[in-house]
Amino acid sequence: MKADKAVLPLSIQLETLAVRCVRALDRIRKIWTGRRAMLHLTELSDHELHDIGLTREDLHRVYSVPLFADPTEPLQGLARARTRGRIRPQRRS
Repeated sequence: MKADKAVLPLSIQLETLAVRCVRALDRIRKIWTGRRAMLHLTELSDHELHDIGLTREDLHRVYSVPLFADPTEPLQGLARARTRGRIRPQRRS
């Protein structure tokens, strides 16, 4: 005989669904905000990017992340690594 699966009350099921929807919408908002921030970064000069620890190449590299990923997270990692000396700054020609 098969064991009966416990079924959650409908109110708990709806609450769980609502929490998942809110989390998904929050993630979409975060990604959208990150993509908008990337657009603003592309408008900065190379000197301004250097001041915040980024290069134009960093921006191009991050544009290759999937559309559903937040592009600001890898940029923060690159900027931190560069300021800690883990990534050597590129020489300008």
